[in-house]
Amino acid sequence: MIANIELETEVATTTESTVDESSDDVVLSAARWRSPVGLLVPAFFVARVLATDTAGIVTNDSLGYFSRAASNPFGEGLVVQGYRQVAQPLWIVFTDLFGDLMGWDRVFGVAIVQRSVLLAGVLLVWWALRAWSIPVLLIVTTPAYVVHADFVLPEGFLIPWCLFAAGLTASVATRADFTRRFPAAVAIASGSLAFMLATIKLQYASLLVSPPQSLGYSGEKEYWGEDLRSVPSLSPSC
Repeated sequence: MIANIELETEVATTTESTVDESSDDVVLSAARWRSPVGLLVPAFFVARVLATDTAGIVTNDSLGYFSRAASNPFGEGLVVQGYRQVAQPLWIVFTDLFGDLMGWDRVFGVAIVQRSVLLAGVLLVWWALRAWSIPVLLIVTTPAYVVHADFVLPEGFLIPWCLFAAGLTASVATRADFTRRFPAAVAIASGSLAFMLATIKLQYASLLVSPPQSLGYSGEKEYWGEDLRSVPSLSPSC
């Protein structure tokens, strides 16, 4: 009975400390974003991305993808000519939803959605790595890099989404803010994104190894062993 009382006390203490840590994380995260550096640095990189004009770039390959998207993306099978996978026409169909809503033409709609993903990736990488992300963000916000997101090609899809996937994976590895409580959920999201990238080009399936590695890297004592059930994101009931 004494052992049970001690165990209950220990569990209660652990729960209280977890709540306190979660509250501290929320306060710290809010303080970071409200600080001058936390606002000015990402604003600087967002401005660099927006400084490059957005205009869809169409090639001969793009015309083939548009043709499949306009008819039946699955009409010629999952893969055409050995490497043109069906996900690219499906992506065009998806971006048309925003284009029709906003009154954009199809080419500009693809470009603006891909540019938006690039912007989200920039913010996510900054949020996950903070000052360590600055060298990377200086590169990915240059006009020579940003313009790749305007291509109506698999590369135009993959480049911004890979940056976004990198931010997700890094947030797990660094246990940034809320991912400290839900590392597995974010790792699963990162893995799902890697699977989506593989549907564009099969070689990107190699990215599927990144989420488990980042989850293992972030797996400090409280994430493994006897304390596994105490973490909501890793609980078997979730």
